[in-house]
Amino acid sequence: QLKSVIHIQTDIQALKVIDTDSYTSYLFSLSGYELVQFYDDFGKTLLESNVRTFLSLKMKVNKGIHNTIVSDIDRPFFFAYNNGITATANEVVFTNGTIKSIKDLQIVNGGQTISTLYNAWKNDNSSLDQIYIQVKLSVIHLEKQYSDFVSRISRYANTQNKVNESDFFGSSYYHKK
Repeated sequence: QLKSVIHIQTDIQALKVIDTDSYTSYLFSLSGYELVQFYDDFGKTLLESNVRTFLSLKMKVNKGIHNTIVSDIDRPFFFAYNNGITATANEVVFTNGTIKSIKDLQIVNGGQTISTLYNAWKNDNSSLDQIYIQVKLSVIHLEKQYSDFVSRISRYANTQNKVNESDFFGSSYYHKK
């Protein structure tokens, strides 16, 4: 069971992708300002089910996220560059294509993204204009298995194959030519 209850009243335009008795999934995007406002209101309680909290701007990925936020040239492409956020909840009110409320929101993948956005906004006074983040929200309807499913979503969403710098050279203009 979650340590903290997070209940968000909102108006988020969303697409309901999957709807079964045990699971419902929504896709949507949030502006950088909306996301950091959630973090400002609820802090690290949003990340209680995440495997990691903020790892500092010295980490290569976080430094890249931060550099995109502060770059006038790259900022509009943040949505394309970033993998977004995977979140869970145990209840959502969804009406006419709009999420009206989310209960027990947990960000299970994307903690580095939200923490870096928040750090850039709060500590560096960086603009979050043109910053948008895609969100995949999974609502688990099976109360007894809720914790197990959230744990597995967190594990699987945070598992990736390592990509080496040399892997990117094969798709360069020179190599394609």
